[in-house]
Formats: sequence, C-alpha cells, structure tokens
Amino acid sequence: MPCDTEETDEFAGLIRDINTMPGYLVRQCSQLSREFFAEECKSYGITPEQLIVLITLQQNPGIGQVVVAERVSLDQATTGQIIARLIKHGLARRKKNPADTRAWQVELTDDGAKLLDEVRPHSSRAKDRFLEPLDTEERNQLLRLMRKLIDRPEKPA
Repeated sequence: MPCDTEETDEFAGLIRDINTMPGYLVRQCSQLSREFFAEECKSYGITPEQLIVLITLQQNPGIGQVVVAERVSLDQATTGQIIARLIKHGLARRKKNPADTRAWQVELTDDGAKLLDEVRPHSSRAKDRFLEPLDTEERNQLLRLMRKLIDRPEKPA
C-alpha cells in the first residue's frame, strides 16, 4: 500500500509541535528520571514520592501532614496515602500534637532514617544517570531554570 505523503508530513509536523511543548518534554524527562530511580532503588521498594516525603520528615520532625503535602507539592489525599504506607512499613509514625490534641504530627522512625541513609547514594546515582548528557554548567542551568518556573509569583488558581 503506498504511503500517503500528506499524512506523513502532517504526522511529522505534529511530532515537531509536540517537541516544542514544555509540558510534554517535562513529562518525558519525569518518566526517564523515574525509570533511572526505579533501576537504582528497586531493591528498596520505594518510590520517588515516598523518598521525598521521608526526606521532608527527616528535615522537619513532628511536621503536620498538611504541611508535608504543601512542602512536597502533592495533594493532601496522595500525601496521606504515602504517609499511611510509610507507617505500615514502620518508616514513619503519627503522634498527637501536644499543642493541639486534635492534630497529628508525623515523624521519621529509626528504620525510616536508616532506609534514607541506605537509599541516598542510589538515588544520587539515578540523578547522575539522568543528568549524564549535561555538563556541570548545563546541569546547574537546567536546575536554575526549573526553579525559576516553579517559584514564579503567578501560579494557577
């Protein structure tokens, strides 16, 4: 069956358009980063989101779940599910807030801290593999530009 040149040209144009869409490219980068993380950290059974929550708990002992969600840029329901999994696996625990007994605080357990120490070098290796095509200046520029996009004063409602 002969190839329809017009259809092929239209498809090529679409691919060019997709490759100029920042959201598409960010998603592709995110997927690639997750794949490197999965390869490097598979023996620990941890996701990038769980790692970020564990790091946040380590840096902010006794933090509230709502604040965790805000700091890691996840919605409260997803953060709650992640924290519940971490608690189930003994990596975090909830305790009553002494200042407000209706509120809960979340903290890292000793096992959670130990896991963080073990996972960090593997996570770092995943990051290095992801950024490997870039030289040091390009890596710093990429991270700086990403922060600029994230930290902008105008955000969606």
